[in-house]
Amino acid sequence: MKISMQILMAGIICSLALSGCGRMGTTNGSASVSINAPANRSALPPANPSHAANRVDPNHRTSGNVTMDGEKNPASAQHTEIVKVLINERNGLEVIENDAHQGLWTDAWRTVSVMNDDFVRAVLPVLSATKGNTYANGVHGQLDALRNAVESRNKAETFKLVQVNRASLHVVANALGVSLLK
Repeated sequence: MKISMQILMAGIICSLALSGCGRMGTTNGSASVSINAPANRSALPPANPSHAANRVDPNHRTSGNVTMDGEKNPASAQHTEIVKVLINERNGLEVIENDAHQGLWTDAWRTVSVMNDDFVRAVLPVLSATKGNTYANGVHGQLDALRNAVESRNKAETFKLVQVNRASLHVVANALGVSLLK
């Protein structure tokens, strides 16, 4: 079971790395993340401050995923990215839960950090535009709370917040018109 979870985690990290998502603080290409003590926050990857959503020109005619000029439709690409991030979050919550059961706190922290960065980059701007900043920041706060519970190695709080984030994920997916059945 441990090997299959490591393979799943490696697959998630590889897919994020190949797509240019979830970049962590690296040194010579190797991740340098540690959660041994809250005082060691300097080793944590920096928060992603980018909250800018893709803009779509309403005067641009489109046909499917490609504009009449042969360019990719940014709205379609944005939707695809949101679907990918939400599905990765769904899978990541299961990975975090399993890692916490096994006491693999560093792995769980890496997973929740990548999920948080991807959520801020791809989902938060669209969710803010759709449901408002207060709602979007509340959802993001739940993910931050999960990261804090993992960082403090609090098993009970981690399991509770995995369930809270799982329920919230389905509400967010419905609000954004995304199916998590893939």
